[in-house]
Order: sequence, then structure tokens, then C-alpha cells
Amino acid sequence: MRRGLAAVLLCVLVFAAGCSAIPGTGTDTDTGDGAAGSVPGVEGGALENGTVLLDAHVEGATETGFTQEISTNATETIGNETVAVSQRQRVRVAPDAAEYRSQVLVSGGTSARFLAWGNRSVAVQRVEIGGREPQLRRIQPRPAEQLTGRLLLERRLSEEFEVVDVEEREDGPALVTMEVDALPANNTVFDDRENVENVRDFEATLVVDTEGRVHSYAATAVYDVDGETADYDFSLRMTAFGDPGVERPSWATPE
Repeated sequence: MRRGLAAVLLCVLVFAAGCSAIPGTGTDTDTGDGAAGSVPGVEGGALENGTVLLDAHVEGATETGFTQEISTNATETIGNETVAVSQRQRVRVAPDAAEYRSQVLVSGGTSARFLAWGNRSVAVQRVEIGGREPQLRRIQPRPAEQLTGRLLLERRLSEEFEVVDVEEREDGPALVTMEVDALPANNTVFDDRENVENVRDFEATLVVDTEGRVHSYAATAVYDVDGETADYDFSLRMTAFGDPGVERPSWATPE
């Protein structure tokens, strides 16, 4: 039992560290300063300052509330075995991050589900591994930087991202798409995974709006893990901005 739990927690920690097209009214092919230049941190058709962009993302997404989905597929070494592992996470956050709920599903080796509810002062997690009895525990409330995905994105953004498309919309700020076709030098996702080497065929796409909110980030790559070739993909999508209607679940015990 302890080995299974340790394996699941290892996968969650690995993914946490580096673990939808929106309709518009037309495409603006000007990828220079134009609309793209109004995105915080973007200048001259490229991402010049990821910190400024993420500051705007956290502020804008936190103010309105949002729904977010994160997906990861990778291959990891657990014990002496090479295992394909996937993780799916869905987060709903009320305006001003006053309250939130999340669900994380992990499969590969041992399946598990992690549920969490929290507000600014208290948070509770429910852990379900296999068919075992669910476990409840108090955890630290998650700050807005974590809920909005900043801690994941700041390891992945770099000046190599170049603007490739601008989409004007009638129902919201313009969307700006940026891409890279090689692993940026300051992308640190794979740095602390000693069994991973020869990362190649890396591609990533970042979609933001002119207010600085990140709508999506997606990356794919191929690497070798303990001598075996493996595929990697990661995606973060803000599926909606606005109040998702968060309520405290019945399993979350009173404070």
C-alpha cells in the first residue's frame, strides 16, 4: 500500500513541477506591433518579458474567476519500471480567488483521484487511491499564482516565443498566438528529471489576449527515458473566464 501511494505521489510531484479554439470574426495577419504589441510583455513580434505577461494573467484571471484544465502525458521511471503516466486536472476558481475546487486524476501504475476545496484561510484535500478508503487532510490554501497556473507557465515561457497570428474578436479582446519550434534554453521542465535525456522535436504554442490573460499553452516533445523513446505532451487551457459558482462540497469537513 505504501509503495502504491508513494508512486502516485511521485507522479503528482513530477507533473506539478513540470507537471479549444475560440471563435472570432477574422484573422489579422499583421504579427508586428499592432494588436500583438498591446499584449503586456510582448514587443516587436515576440515575448520580451514573460514576468510582465504572467503578472497581467494572474491579475486578470483572479479578478473575474475562471475554469481551467491541465493535461499531461509522459513516461516516468517508478521503481525499476518504465510507466506511461497521465494526469488530468480541472480547477474552478471564484472571483478574487475567494474560493476554489479542484480535481486531479492520475493513471499509470496506480490510479488515484485528488479532490480539494479551499478559500483564503483553509483548505481540505480528499485522496482516493484505488479502492481504498478515502483520506481527508488539511492542506495549505493555494495562492492565486498557483491557481492561475503561473507556477507552471513561468518554467515554460521564454523570449523565443514569436507571434504567428492575431485574431480580432467582437465579443472580447483580440487573441494573439505565439510559437516556438525548439526547446528554449530557459525551459526548466526537464532539468530535474535525471532519467530523461535527448529531448527533441519540441514544439509549443501560447495563446493570450491583449489584456495579458493566457488562454492556452500546449507543448509536445520526444525524449529518451532509461534508454526508451517516449512521447510527452502538456496542455493548460483556461476554458472560461467568469464566476464558475464554487460551493463547499459535503465531504469537506467544517473548519
